Amino acid sequence: MYDPRLGRFIQADPLVEDANLANGLNRYSYVLNNPLSLTDPTGYLSWGEARPVVAIVVAIVMQNYAQGFVGIHALMAQTAIGATSGAIAGGSRGAVQGAFSAALFYGIGSSFQDAALSNRLCTPGTFGTNLTGAQFAAKVALHGMAGGVMSTMGGGKFGHGFASAAGTQLSSVMIDQIGNGAASYKAHRIMAAAVVGGTVAEVTGGKFANGAMTGAFAQAFASSAQRQAMHGSQDAEQLGTGAEPSFGGRFMRGALDVAGKIWALPNTIIGTVVGLAGVPFGATISFGNNAIQFENYPWGDGAITLGNSVIYARGTSPSDSLTGLYGDPRKLNIGMHERGHTLQYQALGPVFLPAYLLSGGISASNSFEQAANNYAAGGSWWPWRRRP
Repeated sequence: MYDPRLGRFIQADPLVEDANLANGLNRYSYVLNNPLSLTDPTGYLSWGEARPVVAIVVAIVMQNYAQGFVGIHALMAQTAIGATSGAIAGGSRGAVQGAFSAALFYGIGSSFQDAALSNRLCTPGTFGTNLTGAQFAAKVALHGMAGGVMSTMGGGKFGHGFASAAGTQLSSVMIDQIGNGAASYKAHRIMAAAVVGGTVAEVTGGKFANGAMTGAFAQAFASSAQRQAMHGSQDAEQLGTGAEPSFGGRFMRGALDVAGKIWALPNTIIGTVVGLAGVPFGATISFGNNAIQFENYPWGDGAITLGNSVIYARGTSPSDSLTGLYGDPRKLNIGMHERGHTLQYQALGPVFLPAYLLSGGISASNSFEQAANNYAAGGSWWPWRRRP
């Protein structure tokens, strides 16, 4: 309700538009005290604030129509998507910025996927999608530089863009696992990357919206190059079913997967740091079973799961199958057993370790261990009471 005599609304805006501007602190002024030339139908979000969100959504939708292109046609399609999304976010200047960043991120993704495919033929079991540690570090650095250039072109600071893109790429080993890498969960991965990029930007002093755009672009265009280099997807096999789930089922499963990985992130970070400590001593890094996997770890024995990271000591491999695992007579795959623990972490987050210890710790009587065994045998990973 607007009173033209007072030049004010008679209902307070439910949100402060911008705490850094004096006009935004007057809850009755609306749209920075310029209500006769601008509109704010809901009172919650201005078009300027909504632009990055719309741009990311458009990029996600258009990606679905570019999956059939290969080679130079794929590069042109991704550049067009970047230009369209950039134009929505920032007009003509944003279009140039979006096209440039899309081509750049796509090129980086293509180059490193070629290296990964080469490693797969020569040295399996190396970093991430078969990148060596040095290659992964170079990929993170190049993504950071691309994000910094993108931020500078948009009028921001190089450091904020660098941090957003590099942080998103560092998180890619977990983001790429959302939906087990299936193409139908690409939207979930892009949204997760946007959250990570925006959060990193906010923490380092930049703007959340700018960081979210950088993170989303890095994930969308680099992963498109990687998927096309893999010559098609294996979604049904990765999902463990013979049929594609419905859209509603994919959305709910993906949303729960994202939330679970964020909930388990503190434990994942600890496990990753511990696992990386073994890399200089011969430990290798791979990606599977819903986790970052550290194999040939020089200390300890067996395997241990922390969040979405699993450490396998020397002599133990995720491909091993054993009988008598925690007293279970069935022949069970160790990697699937540990995958069951990652899902338990995603359900309980920081509460998992206390609950695990209270249930008996590393012992056959622990219901969490028995549930992981049941999962490896094709059952549920939830720790129901063990049957007599």
